[in-house]
Amino acid sequence: MKFKILKANKKHIKEIQEISTQQFGLLGWAPNFFESELKNENHFFYVVVVNQCVENIQDNNGLVNSNIFLKKEKKGFINPCQKIVGFINFMQTEGELGLDFNILNIATREEFKNKGVASALINFVFKLAKQRKFKSVWLEVRCSNNVAIHLYQKLGFQQLYIRKNYYSNGEDAIIFRKIF
Repeated sequence: MKFKILKANKKHIKEIQEISTQQFGLLGWAPNFFESELKNENHFFYVVVVNQCVENIQDNNGLVNSNIFLKKEKKGFINPCQKIVGFINFMQTEGELGLDFNILNIATREEFKNKGVASALINFVFKLAKQRKFKSVWLEVRCSNNVAIHLYQKLGFQQLYIRKNYYSNGEDAIIFRKIF
């Protein structure tokens, strides 16, 4: 599957919120949290988009208009052919190994699960971390989220410890870290 990773902007919030609600239900973030993430200079927010249009679009006169595919992405512009299928947000932190990234939130539309979207997003974060010469990336995950735990282990994360009663419903969190 072909997809592209783009820096998120305010116009993406509605679709991001849809994905968050689908993935996390009432435990997901509110739209104002996502908006505040876009404004914080030490926080980073990206979306994965797929092209859902046919190669050419015909107008009412039957003329082909392929200009939409030739335009370069402009800040704040949303291509109507693109559908957001996943997102990730993370922040720069300083831990015992020096500067690192903490993945705060990652989600994929249900119909795009197991198609490499989450792996691509996490590998993108790894790439950015290495470019900045960061030593690690870390995250926390619900103990009950076996699918995510399996993915993180497959991508080289190691379990560090468990935070008891971390989530609002009393569930524990597993802290994972990948060292470069």
